[in-house]
Amino acid sequence: MIEPDDKYMREMAEASILLDAGARTIDKLGKDIEERDDTIAAMMIELGEWQTKYADACERIYAMEQEAKAMALLLDQKTEEIRELIAKVEIIQVEVAKVDHALTCSVQLIEALLAWLPEGLPLSPDVGSAKGAWSEAMKKITR
Repeated sequence: MIEPDDKYMREMAEASILLDAGARTIDKLGKDIEERDDTIAAMMIELGEWQTKYADACERIYAMEQEAKAMALLLDQKTEEIRELIAKVEIIQVEVAKVDHALTCSVQLIEALLAWLPEGLPLSPDVGSAKGAWSEAMKKITR
C-alpha cells in the first residue's frame, strides 16, 4: 500500500477546508439573495398598491376636472341668462319711467282741474266715484 505524503495530505485538508468555507459562504449568500428577493417582492407589491392608488387619484382628478368644466359651462350659461334679464329689466325701467311720467302729468292735471272747480259744486255720480277711486289709489302709491 502506498502512503500519501504529508504535503499532499495537507494540501487536501486545506482544499477541503476551503471548499467547506466556500460552500458555507455560497449557502449564506444564497440565503441573503433569498431575503433580498423577498424584500424586492414585498417592495413590488407595495409599488403595485401605490400605482393603484395613483391611478385612482388620477381618475378622481379627471372626474373633478370634467365636473369643473361642466360647472364653468353652466356658469357661462347662467351669466348670459342674467345679462339677458338685466337687459329686460333696463327696458322695463325705461317703460316704467315713461308710465311714471305720464301718471305724474295725469295727477297734476286732475289736481288742477279739481282745484279749478268751485267749492260745493255738485259732481255727477260718475265723476264723484272716479274722484273717490282716484283718491284711494293715490293713497296706496304715496304712502
